[in-house]
Amino acid sequence: MPLHPVQPMPLPPAQPWPADRHPTASARSATLDDLQPVLDLLADPAVTSRIAAIGECGLDFSPHVLEASLSLSLSRGTGDGQPAAATTAATTAVTGSTSSKKKDPARHDHIKAVQRQIFQAHIDASQRLHIPLNVHSRSAGHHALSQLAASQPHQGALLHAFDGKPSYAVQAAAMQALHDFPSRLMFSVAPIVVRDAGMQAWVKMVPLDALVIETDAPALASVKGARNSVRNASEAVAAVADIKGVDVGTVRQVTTENAARLFPAVRAYLESHHSWTSDTFT
Repeated sequence: MPLHPVQPMPLPPAQPWPADRHPTASARSATLDDLQPVLDLLADPAVTSRIAAIGECGLDFSPHVLEASLSLSLSRGTGDGQPAAATTAATTAVTGSTSSKKKDPARHDHIKAVQRQIFQAHIDASQRLHIPLNVHSRSAGHHALSQLAASQPHQGALLHAFDGKPSYAVQAAAMQALHDFPSRLMFSVAPIVVRDAGMQAWVKMVPLDALVIETDAPALASVKGARNSVRNASEAVAAVADIKGVDVGTVRQVTTENAARLFPAVRAYLESHHSWTSDTFT
């Protein structure tokens, strides 16, 4: 039940776009126009009573996504939730004069601002509905954490496949320990931890009681280029155990209990179907 910050590129219009403005990427940043249908669903009790989390939502400042979004806005002139003034500024930032192709570092500011606005709408919905968040934060780890810290969503949040600097994750965990961050804030660990030095670094530094095991697929496999599967969660468990210097059973038990605390609706559902064990999520 989210608006993911990355959306598919729309089909080309009947008339071809100018060659120098045609988006080449297959994905773009979410816009305010994309948001309204999600807000309508989040206003429907028949829908919200059946969901365990709002997500993936969040921020994605990957350069190829921002560039594709800027190119799409320029090709349309206006729209996509971007006012004419912003489009004009973006055009100037990218093209400068007809003889200059120098790019302004601030050319993506409006796109990032729209992403933050959309993310805030999800945070606000989490507060209103008492439902936790599942947060995507690619190339925007500290930005997502800062926005969460400012809003303090009391229902908690999962930082899905966090790729930010270890220091940001450690700082967030420390804030939570000191009750400066009152919600449950957790980080998911995917099988890619086996080969991702950055993830290994923050897994080592973040307390075990702030970790859960990631079951996302088909990305984030332990082998580059391979298709991931939920069955590979055990690889993440084994890696965390090795990094933390504890046994696999401890990792299974603690991370499963963490997931149950963060997503109480999931635990309630499993308990009602007599399916709850310490290995439920691993």
